[in-house]
Amino acid sequence: MIIIRIQDQIDIIIRDIISPFFKEKNFKKVGRNYFKLYDDFGFTFNIQSSQFNTKDSVRFTFNIGIFIPSAYRLNRGEDPPKRPKTIDCLNPLRIGFLKGIGDNWYEINEMTDISIIKQEIEQDLLSYVFPFYNKFNSVDNIIDISIESLKSGERIFHEMQLCTILISQGKRGKGEQLFIEYYNKRKKTKHSIENLVNYADKLHININTQK
Repeated sequence: MIIIRIQDQIDIIIRDIISPFFKEKNFKKVGRNYFKLYDDFGFTFNIQSSQFNTKDSVRFTFNIGIFIPSAYRLNRGEDPPKRPKTIDCLNPLRIGFLKGIGDNWYEINEMTDISIIKQEIEQDLLSYVFPFYNKFNSVDNIIDISIESLKSGERIFHEMQLCTILISQGKRGKGEQLFIEYYNKRKKTKHSIENLVNYADKLHININTQK
């Protein structure tokens, strides 16, 4: 009888459940990262293990990202990677965000029914991850949905990140307007002001002329 180590169960789940889903959707795989690129945007997915894993118990979660090369170039000041990871996206999201339940980790220990974990992951991919990706079909579409998400409080991108996307896409007027509106709401908060000023400088937005 072959005894499978708890640590190896993640690799088995990746091989049997996760990778087949992403392969079917034409995602590329590098390690525990998956990506799919279109002309001016793309999607990323990452499997993150907990730093507190032991030989008796492992936990892992999923990170999901929308990658926009022009925004990456503006934000980082360098050419975008050909194989983007979720950490390369402006605002990586966790699976718990998509599920609306806060942070969500899958756990495997000696008491775990692996078949139940596999079913949960399969259901999460089908019900949350791919429906999220399917919302988006262009950068303009990403921008429109993201602006609506600010109004609803969902915040796919926060204001400064969305400004970066807008400006990187040649929509400077709209990007600056959004930034100034956010700046005027937060400028009296000492904790925020330094980051806002630094971000304005990076995006070449003159906040000194704003009331």
